[in-house]
This record gives sequence, C-alpha cells and structure tokens, in this order.
Amino acid sequence: MNNIFIKKSRKLLRFVVYMLLPIGGAWVGGSCTDWNDHYEADSDLTATQSTTLWQNIEQNGNLSQFASLLKRVGYDQHLSSAQSYTIWAPQNDTFDYAAWQSASDSVLQQNFIENHIAKTNFLASGKLDKQRVFMLNKKMMIFDGTAGNYTMQGISVTQPNIASINGMLHMLQSNIPYLSNIKETLNDLSNPIDSFALYFQKYDKKELDRSKSVQGPSKNGEITYLEAIYNEDNDLYSLYKAQVQREDSNYTMIIPSNNAWTKAVKTIKSYFNYAPQFDVVQATAAGNDTTIKVKLLDKDQLQDSIVRYMLCHDLFYSNNMYDNGKLALLKSGNKPAVDSLVSTLRSKIYSEDAAALFEGAKRMDCSNGAAWVTDDSLRIRTWMSWNPELKIECETNGMLFKSLYADTRNVTIPVGAKNPKVTGSVSKSGYLEAKPSLDGAHPDLFFYLPGVRSTTYAVYVVMLPSVIINGTIPDTTVVTIGGKDSTVIKTNRMTAIMGYAQSDGTKKTLSMNTTVTNRNNPSQIDTVYVGDFTFPIAYEGTGEYYPFLNLKSRYQSSEKNYFNDVLRLDCIILRPKDLDTYVKQHPEYKYDTDRDSK
Repeated sequence: MNNIFIKKSRKLLRFVVYMLLPIGGAWVGGSCTDWNDHYEADSDLTATQSTTLWQNIEQNGNLSQFASLLKRVGYDQHLSSAQSYTIWAPQNDTFDYAAWQSASDSVLQQNFIENHIAKTNFLASGKLDKQRVFMLNKKMMIFDGTAGNYTMQGISVTQPNIASINGMLHMLQSNIPYLSNIKETLNDLSNPIDSFALYFQKYDKKELDRSKSVQGPSKNGEITYLEAIYNEDNDLYSLYKAQVQREDSNYTMIIPSNNAWTKAVKTIKSYFNYAPQFDVVQATAAGNDTTIKVKLLDKDQLQDSIVRYMLCHDLFYSNNMYDNGKLALLKSGNKPAVDSLVSTLRSKIYSEDAAALFEGAKRMDCSNGAAWVTDDSLRIRTWMSWNPELKIECETNGMLFKSLYADTRNVTIPVGAKNPKVTGSVSKSGYLEAKPSLDGAHPDLFFYLPGVRSTTYAVYVVMLPSVIINGTIPDTTVVTIGGKDSTVIKTNRMTAIMGYAQSDGTKKTLSMNTTVTNRNNPSQIDTVYVGDFTFPIAYEGTGEYYPFLNLKSRYQSSEKNYFNDVLRLDCIILRPKDLDTYVKQHPEYKYDTDRDSK
C-alpha cells in the first residue's frame, strides 16, 4: 500500500499522511478500489481535511439538525475517533426533524443515524456504477452516478467529498428513507399479521458479539460499549432455509393476515388428527414383524407445532434462484409471469398456483426483498403445501419392510436403456422386481407409507411392463382360442390390503380391492387405481411410524396362462382425493408430483 501512495502527486501527500497516521491500523481500506484510483486532482480537498468528521458537521450551518440528532445518541464521540467513516448527511429542513426528535434513542440510532453512515471511505469520483455500500445498520445502499450527478440510494448528493481526518462527508438533498428488512417487518404490528409474527418472534435470539463490539469505559464495575454489535438469529429461518434477517439476501415472503392465518390453521388441523397412542407393525432384524404400541407425549402440542410448521412451508422464495427473480419487480395487483416458482424448501409451484399466491395480497418493499400481506385468505391449495401427493418409491431401501415367497431386487435403469417404445417415464429411473421364490408361489409384499395425513387418498400403484428395459423379451403364453393358437401377453393380478390404526389407535387391516389388475401393455407404463382410503389418524410427524400397504400376486391355478407372478413396481401414489378429483376435471393442470417422494 505504501508504494501506491508514493506515486501520488506531492500536493496530495499531506492528505495521505492525515488519513494514515491517526488510524493506527484500524483503517481497513476504502470502498472496493485503491485510493489512487479515486484521487486524480485536489479540487475536492478543502481545509476540512485537517479536522474530524464531527467538527466538519458541527461547524456546517446547513447540517445543524443532523448534528443535533448525532449528538443525542453519542455519535459526536464516534465521529471524533480514529475510526474511518463515510457520512451522507441530509441538509436542514429536508427531513422530518421534529419526528426524529420525538423518536426513541434506539429507533433514532438504528433507523436514521446509522442509515446515513458507513465504515471506511467512499469517494465520489469518476463513474461509480451502482457501488454497493453497507451502512452501520447493515442496510445495503447504492452509491451511483458520475461527476456532478452523484446519488445515494436515489437521493441527490448536493456537495460531495468534504474530506476529514477520519473519513469523508457528502451532503444530501434529503434523508435516505429507512426500509425494514423482511424480519423487521414482522415486528411492525401496525399490520394485522401478529398471529404469524408472534410465531416467528417466539424463536428470536439476540446475543452481544464481544469480539466485534467497541468497548467503552467501565461503569459501576460493568463494561460499557461505544459500539455494541449483536448477532441475531432465529431457528425458524434455518428451518425454512430463508435468512430473511440478512441484508445481503433477497427474498419474497408471503405473510398471512390474522384472518387468513386463522382459516389456514383450521384447515390444516383436519390433516393432523393424532391418537394419544396407536399400534404399528414394525419389521425386526430377523425379517419378521411385530406390533408395537406408540405413545405420544402430547398429541395436542404435536398437532399445534406441525400445523404451524406446515402453514409456513411454502411462504418463502429466494429472488436469486430460478424464475423467482421476476418476483423482485412484481407489483401489487399483478400476476407473476412465470412457468413456476420454487420455494426455499424446494416445492415447485406452477403458474396457475403461483398466480393465486399473490391474488389479493399487498406488497411491502423491504431492504432485502418484499413481504406480501394477504387479505383474509391464504390462497394455497391444500395439496400444494399442507396435504401433498405422497409418492413411495418401491425400490427405496426400507420402504419394502417384508416380502414373502419372493426374490426381490432393486433395478436401476441405465441412462438410454429404457425401451423407447414404452410411453411414460419411470420415477427416479428405478423399480422393484419381485419373482416367485418357489414354483407356484405368489410374491407377497409389504410397503411402509410415510407422510400419511388423516385424510382420504386415491391409491395408485405404478406397474411396469416386462419390456421396460430395451431388448427384454415380453412375458407371453400361447393359448388356444376358438381352435387357434394365439400369443397372449400375461398381466398381473394382485390383492391390496391396507394396514393402519383406527381412530382409537388399535391396529386393523382392510382389503381394498381383490382384483387389482394391470394391462401389462408392452408399450405403456400402467398406473393402476387400487381404491380410495381414509386414514383416521395422521402419522406424519410421529417419527418412523407408518401404516402399510400389502400387495400380493393372486390368481387361480387355472388362470396361470393369463397371469404372471413377476411384479415390476415403480411406485405407490397416495393422491389426496380433492387433488385426484381436480386432476380428472382439469387434465392439463400441472403440480409438483415429487413434492413428497420417499
């Protein structure tokens, strides 16, 4: 750095010495470039360079109101220290001085004083090209423009580059409006959002960072701080993967009004009815299974926690990812022109549902994005977030917890190996194959069903033809029909039995369909409807405790020429009944089919 300054013209040398000597190592540099990139002439340097920032403000008749507010919260001391600052100072009578006089010290300091001051030096020189500046209150501002036309956050700089011993002063045409970040918006209870806000505020944490704070004199044996730096956190921000308290982030958050919150809670509760204790079947290490009784410590507390969590599941969107960036410019009353949005928890919201999210909502600009406060409804279709379609991959380890009379293997279809003549796609490019382990045996398979809510599902099983992998020979048999031999492609027939707990928690099994038959069309993946089933209690949130679906190959021995015992199962789908009805009525409707794949 010294070599850089040696290259300066002699008329700048005195200024450089003033800038370096008092800092004692505290100066950490200017903006993003070296000082020699900025100072090309001495036209901006004045006699003020030999005095402190505070002296230059105090002695400026146009800044007496700003000076009064600075002194009130102790910034006359800060701006007289060796620490280097840049100040953008609003001139007298260009802001509501009386309002800030009546504000509390903490609000005045956070929302006004520290909204106009940054550490280190930022010079108005040449073309700035939207230079990012983080102020003392951590707000990010844009310093922009060219000589004679500089702006700070869109506010005109009336007099730039008033140099001081410990930094730089720029005078502004008016004050810089304070913008709350999204997290701070939740603390503004002037909006009817306290149900949502109080949920988040319950998890707020604020701790003094002693290593970064500037220590002051001791008073009554206790350490005081000239500048106190706090680390703020909230476990919910991590849970939802949305750091809406950070100024260097950019998010869109949808905030339900109190009425919308109340309605949503009532709806979601119906999906999470828990029994205080319930029976489940669990596999053992020996390959057998046993029935255990699960006891919940507090079913009401569990319901309350999961209802609140699910309500907020898809209210956060990073504007820096995918097509979400269009949300940054979205205005109230408009629809987002997107194919889809992706929430921070990776739910995919397609255009029809994405438009509904913002209908009737009002945008509130924030320093790190925008908060959208809804009217009296949170326009989220139940299956979009709270009661999604469940997809259980049959080849996933642990989902098949027991098999009888079967040799099973998990098959991964190599890239390019799927038979191009077979229409449809294989979920996750894999499936479960179950063959009889003995002659005449019928594979009998038991699958866990994670994520189940207390609701009605349309149950489907996706089955694959024998020729799903290119070059495979189909399962056929020759039968005589009307005196002529014909080649027939064998199909599968299964029984389907649901194992679940009743509303009182006791175990029960129920046959759903005794003749689940697929077409086994060699040119088509077959999604077979098993039946509708209503679960009296919810399992989601209870841990690794699930109901099960038992699929068993079943036909009479006289039918063996028509049916095949080899089962090729892609996945089991539990589709909420209201979604199933809507899809049948609107076949072009798009939704996230992998929202809850297991």
